[in-house]
Amino acid sequence: MNHLFWENVFQGAQLFLGIQLICISFFKIFNKSLRNRLLGFFTLLSGLVYFYTIFMEEVANSQFFSFIFTGPNEVFHAPLLYLYIALLSNPSKKILHHFIFPLAYVFVYKILFLFFKDIYHLQIQNLGMLHYFFAPFYFGYYFYLGVKVFKQDLNDALKTKARKKFKLFYYAFNILYLVSVLSIFVPVIAMLISTEINKDHVERLFYVLVEWATILGMLVNVLLILYVLSESKRFKKFFIGNNIFKERKVIINTVIIRDKLRLLFEEDKVFLNPNCNINFVSKKAHEPPKIVSEFIQENYGLSFNDYVSKLRVEEFKNVLVKNKNTKYDLYGIANKSGFKSRASFYRAFKKFEGITPGEFKKKL
Repeated sequence: MNHLFWENVFQGAQLFLGIQLICISFFKIFNKSLRNRLLGFFTLLSGLVYFYTIFMEEVANSQFFSFIFTGPNEVFHAPLLYLYIALLSNPSKKILHHFIFPLAYVFVYKILFLFFKDIYHLQIQNLGMLHYFFAPFYFGYYFYLGVKVFKQDLNDALKTKARKKFKLFYYAFNILYLVSVLSIFVPVIAMLISTEINKDHVERLFYVLVEWATILGMLVNVLLILYVLSESKRFKKFFIGNNIFKERKVIINTVIIRDKLRLLFEEDKVFLNPNCNINFVSKKAHEPPKIVSEFIQENYGLSFNDYVSKLRVEEFKNVLVKNKNTKYDLYGIANKSGFKSRASFYRAFKKFEGITPGEFKKKL
């Protein structure tokens, strides 16, 4: 009774997840952007998997639905995922040839199902073994292509937050598919290699691996729902901003900009000037404020104001350590370090050090 209850709960969670995936997929499928449409079809296929799993018997009793779900439709996942990422770096990339193989592959299954049913049902186990033999190589190949796009084109071009988000999405799903196909590939190969292996043990291993892959898949598909929502215009600006690419000048002139800012901040110590702001630094560096701000954000993970405050805090600490018995009080040193007010000094120090300036002095 308890086992049946939890099985029903598990199926209910899968059904709920599938409905959500299918619903949000249509918002992307009917979008003008090709990348969004690819994401929509990927989400739709992910949702349909749950319906097929839960309503397998009903599908088998319907000629129409049996035809729709016949064949390893998951072969579309790999090219859809890859092209969604690849079009970021090359929007004019040709995509149709990536679907020739999966279309032909699934088409063979559907032809066998429609016109050669006896052969199809007799050979279904062998077809499945053949599929799960080549699937790890197929998914692995497309995973490799996507990783290559990140390394060659996107790692330097994308802003840090955008790069982390796209990588998390791409890696999570590819690893899920590899784990899923390997959970079937390993037992199949084990049985093919050796006839001495106990089939009952292999079957138990198979069901355990598939069960864990299913749970992992549910967790990753929750991530997919959140990801698709975060890609909508209303929410995108809260996650990575509408502009996900670095300024071209930042990419091309990284070394030049870094040298200019290092000279200003490390040698000239412009941050000691209480009036040091983004416009002040951009004039000194002869670079637009947007370029200076973006460079600091991408390289130090801080806004311009936080970066200046952090340098001032470090300056304060250095002076205090060198001159423990200084005639200046704490705010006097802070003022010399570039802070305009006592409040801004205490706020910045607590933010970066986690303690108050007084507590820091006592530790010395």
